[in-house]
Order: sequence, then structure tokens, then C-alpha cells
Amino acid sequence: MIINTSGTSRTGNIFLLQSGSSSFLTVGESADITLVAQTNIPVNVVGGSLTFTPDIISIESIDRSNSVVDIWSEEPLISAPTGIVQFSGGIISEDAAEKLNGKIFSTKLKMQRVGMGTVTLKNPELLANNGEGTNVVSGYSLIKFYVRAVGTPSPDINNDGALSIADVNSLYLKAFRAYNPAYDLNLDGKVSAADIRILISLF
Repeated sequence: MIINTSGTSRTGNIFLLQSGSSSFLTVGESADITLVAQTNIPVNVVGGSLTFTPDIISIESIDRSNSVVDIWSEEPLISAPTGIVQFSGGIISEDAAEKLNGKIFSTKLKMQRVGMGTVTLKNPELLANNGEGTNVVSGYSLIKFYVRAVGTPSPDINNDGALSIADVNSLYLKAFRAYNPAYDLNLDGKVSAADIRILISLF
């Protein structure tokens, strides 16, 4: 199950991708993301593949400091050409006997090109500390970045931090008012149906 990252309440045995950055960035801007594991039972192995859209987003660095992982069987390393960062590690401290809630690793991303890029997980594993290695993962999150050219308006028309039909409705209303360059998505000197089509194409 993919978890909507906009919520605040989490249950189950899950991976979360957390970011303090906006989802609406320009080419050249950076964002920091932290991969977090939360479980309601003890686990002693975590693993998976962090994937990203390599032609839109690049991973600049990886930080494993303060990770709940004690031993890496496969350290997370940058693999830009494939857009995949594989990782696997064990938890041998007392955390393995408790519910897990902590950082696996963090990454710094850089926006490379105009478009929509995603960061998510493939083959996520949270193996129970039950002697059988049962994979108990019940969900994981993804993050989308909407990357635009420098100097162009954000498609987040209503400034709520998400892209939805509400933005389309807001832009539609702007098309019938005095010109405002903040809503001229294609920079053609007017707010029109062409801007609305650009916004809809991002969904």
C-alpha cells in the first residue's frame, strides 16, 4: 500500500519519506529527504530500493549518521544512472526488541530538469524479530516534485502545498480577472485556457 504523504497519522509497519522542502521547486534547487521506519512490532532487518526519476532528480549525497541501522549488509550508495539506491541492514541493539521509529538514512536531492519527478520505494522489507524473518511491511510513502524553470510561476495556485483540482478551479477564476503574472504559467502575457491545460497536464 502506498501511503499519502500529506497526512500526519500513521499506523502499521511502514516506511515514510519525510521532507521539509516544498514539492514545487525550480531547476537547480535542492531538497532533503529522510527515510524513516515505523513499526508496531520488533524488527531486526530493513531493506529495499529507494528509486527516483533520474532525468528529473539527482541524488547529491547520502547521510547515514544517527541511523537506527547498526550493521549495513548493503550500504545505501548513489547510483545515478539507474535511479536506484539499494539498501539493507540489521538492527542488533535494544531497538530490535522494541517498536521501531527512526531514521534509516537521508539524502540531498537536486532538481535537474523541468518535469514531475518521484521518489519512492521498491521491494520494501521490515523483517520481524521473530526468528522467522517475516516481512511485515504494510505500507510506504512516495514524494512527488514538480520542477519548473527558474522565473516561472508555481503550479500550486492556492498555495496549499499540494496539486489538486482546487488549483485548477482557482486558476480558472484567475483567467477572468485582471492579468497577474503569478498565474501566467506559460509566460505568454495572459492567463488563459492554455495555462489551465498546462496545469491539468501535471496530474
